[in-house]
Amino acid sequence: MTSTPSHSQPNPGISVTNPPRQKFRLNSIGTKLFVAVMAGALAGLGGISFLFYQTLAQQAERQVQDALKTEVNGIESQIAPVSQTAQNISVAIDSLKAAKVTDIEAYKSTVLGFYHQRPKLAMGTYFLQAPNAIIASRQWFGPYFYTDQKSPDQVGVALPAPHQGVIYSDLYVDDKYPTREYYTLPVKAERAVWTEPYIWYGITMTSFVRPNYDSQNKLTAVTGVDVNVSSLSKNIRGSVINNAGYFTLVSAKGTLMAYPPDPSKAAKVESYQKVPQLKAIWSKVQSGQSGLITVDGNLLAYRRVPSTNWLMLAVVPQSVVMLPVLGITLAGTLVAGAILAIVVALAARQINRRLQPILAECDKLAATDAQTQGKLRQEDEIGQLSLSFFNLLDTLSANQKQIQAEAEARLAETQERLRLATEAQKESEALQVEVGHILDVVSAVEDGDLTVEAEVSDRATGLVADTLNRLIEQLGQTLTQVFAAAQQVSEGSANLEELAKIVAANAEEQAQEVAQVLERTEQVKASAVSSLTQVHNSNQALLNVRSVVEAGQSSIDSMNQGIGVLQQGTDRIVQRMKTLGEFVGLADQFVQEQNQIASLTQVLALNATLVAARAAEQRDPRQFLVVAREFEAIAAQVSDLAQQTNDGLNGLQQRTTQIHSVVSAIDTEVQGLGSLVNSFTEGVDQSNQVFSSVQTTTSDVAKAGQAVAQSNQNIVKSAQATAQAMRGIADLAARTAQLTQTTQSQSEQMEALSKQLLNSIQFFRLPGTVPTVSQSSEAAAWINLASVDATTLDVDAAPDIDAPEVTVIPPVLSKS
Repeated sequence: MTSTPSHSQPNPGISVTNPPRQKFRLNSIGTKLFVAVMAGALAGLGGISFLFYQTLAQQAERQVQDALKTEVNGIESQIAPVSQTAQNISVAIDSLKAAKVTDIEAYKSTVLGFYHQRPKLAMGTYFLQAPNAIIASRQWFGPYFYTDQKSPDQVGVALPAPHQGVIYSDLYVDDKYPTREYYTLPVKAERAVWTEPYIWYGITMTSFVRPNYDSQNKLTAVTGVDVNVSSLSKNIRGSVINNAGYFTLVSAKGTLMAYPPDPSKAAKVESYQKVPQLKAIWSKVQSGQSGLITVDGNLLAYRRVPSTNWLMLAVVPQSVVMLPVLGITLAGTLVAGAILAIVVALAARQINRRLQPILAECDKLAATDAQTQGKLRQEDEIGQLSLSFFNLLDTLSANQKQIQAEAEARLAETQERLRLATEAQKESEALQVEVGHILDVVSAVEDGDLTVEAEVSDRATGLVADTLNRLIEQLGQTLTQVFAAAQQVSEGSANLEELAKIVAANAEEQAQEVAQVLERTEQVKASAVSSLTQVHNSNQALLNVRSVVEAGQSSIDSMNQGIGVLQQGTDRIVQRMKTLGEFVGLADQFVQEQNQIASLTQVLALNATLVAARAAEQRDPRQFLVVAREFEAIAAQVSDLAQQTNDGLNGLQQRTTQIHSVVSAIDTEVQGLGSLVNSFTEGVDQSNQVFSSVQTTTSDVAKAGQAVAQSNQNIVKSAQATAQAMRGIADLAARTAQLTQTTQSQSEQMEALSKQLLNSIQFFRLPGTVPTVSQSSEAAAWINLASVDATTLDVDAAPDIDAPEVTVIPPVLSKS
């Protein structure tokens, strides 16, 4: 079937020559397009230029505000450590007060330590005690450490090495701080405040002071840090933007802290009212935290320093900001207009050139019709194309029949392709069924069922199903292990609770044993008192013997023999007295040991307080386990202390037995002396000189008895000191029991958390049997509760648990 030639399609084999260039026509489509586009574009460029100018102006203003914000953040970052240092001093003072430390040197050393760790801007650190709130023996106390200014009139004393360059001053003695603003302001405001700037040895200074309250909301002290404002001002940048403008820093009440146009005003801490520009806008900047104001041809941005409420201002001449913006806007508008005009002109010309071949073909189609040729000359390019289009419709009608015949021939080919598409659709439906099955398996896994399994086929989805099955299997194994681990944690918590109960029982039993020791000490005291009474009776008996000897009469031979026997008895009494002297020395040593034990008990109590504070701050169960091990270390120290006390008491019991033996021997010797004196009575009348010697010897024995009485009194005092130490140990045992109860409560919370984890895991249906942990499992075996007796715990080392070693170090308070 032949096709008729069509003039609407150019022949690709024939080259088309460019038609001759036509003259400029007002009714040309290019001319109309250029005029319309340029009119709209110029209107749009005017609006865009205005918006662009406004945008650039806003960006310039934001640039000023960003520069101001950067400076404010810089100041905030420099003074933030100051408030943190003051808070740290408060915490340290509270800790010392809670530990009942009354040593003045300890508080001074603490403040000196924070001075050495002060921020860069800080010049001094101090705390000011409220009346008798920290050290009860002193009404006012204010240790103050500051940097030596090398001024002859500065207060305080210079510290020796290694603290060279540091001056110490008691602000109550040197400055009467209860009447000063740095004490009265925070007390009255009941919050931390920054003082107004002041001149201090030629430096502009300010102070951060904060009140400190105890648990009853009672004022205990005011802590403070002095800050060097002059050094802070030097760190402020010299210009705002484009090497123009300056920054000004003003306090909350309007005192100049930094003013570059006239630094002397800031050096004299003058008010903002001395600066007319600040005075004019001061009422406006008080209403907000930040903003931007235009004053006298200057852009003035202001922003508050958050932690101090200081006001920082950035002042920039408006011409510096706006003239570059205006120049950029005008230049950009002119360049954009010129470029747009050139582009539109070139586009119109290009359109005319592209339309020329089409118009030439239109002329060929209408060449045989003079009327059509006249209409074409009167129309523009689009009109000419419209007339040519209607001429082509006739040609298209003729070609339609040819196209219909070709369509019928291709219909059969399309039906064959449709059959192939039907077969492909069936294959796709089978694939969708398998994908739906996989999605059902995924949905079951979302519901917690890990026992499902996807069917594996030989299609492309088979690999996906096999991978999903392996993933479900691995997830089930992982959850099974998590479930087993949660059960181990639950049983470990139960074992820890049982261990805490046993520790509590041991502590209670230890308190009972200390009470028994205290009772036995009282018995020793009573025995010593009884011995003192018996020695007194013995002295009275010796006096009676003396009177009997003076009245008796004996022979000289019998008296000489009696004197020899009496001399031997006197020697034995002297020996017994030496034994008593040695015992007194041992008793003094025992008193020193008890004093050392009391000191160790105080250190242990302080450690327990610090550990309890750390335990109160913990929220993580792992960290609580570390705290529990620290409690175990403290319990071990308490056990060692109790063992030392028991050893001391055993030594006291042995020494008391020695006292009884010596007293019994003295009684025996005194009784023997009584018998001898009765036998010597017959010979007293024969020799007054011999009886005078006997009288002298009896007086010596009486004095020895008085020495024995004095030793017994010392023993009574030692027994009283021992009883007082035992009462302190009993109080320590009670506090240990209280800490153990806290440990028991925390273990119950751990057990509740592990049970909650088990309940969460039970949402999943796991394949097979979930393993459980029996009483003989590894998690429960490393704490052997069966080996617990009255005083010890058998804790086996867990090989799979890394238990950090906890060492409790008693605090050491340095003294300057």
